[in-house]
Amino acid sequence: MISQGDTFWAKDFAEGVDSHLLIVISDPVKNPDELVLVTLTTWERDKDDSCYLMPGDHPFIKHDTCVQYNGFARTVSVMQLERVIAQGELVPREPVSARVLQKILEGAGDTRFLTNHQLRILDEQELID
Repeated sequence: MISQGDTFWAKDFAEGVDSHLLIVISDPVKNPDELVLVTLTTWERDKDDSCYLMPGDHPFIKHDTCVQYNGFARTVSVMQLERVIAQGELVPREPVSARVLQKILEGAGDTRFLTNHQLRILDEQELID
């Protein structure tokens, strides 16, 4: 069963080299047809700083990191996500803590990079202000 805060290791097939951690930030129980997922990336000055994470925030994080809301956030259904997991394209990892999830959601409310549709999903679930 997919839960809010679950994480998945994903091979970046577009570039073929890098890997990313996907995080479910919306509530699958409230809307199983539209899950909002975001990814993490190495923080650099030119990246979105709406949500900055550090080593210790999650076992995956080994250096200064930020949530990549711009263009890398995805909206998928639980069924689609489960199918990709079953195909081995995503590997379940440790979920984020409630504190880190809250920080990511605060960043989602602050960033200008999520789509209006993704923001609406989070707003309808009362996850962002």
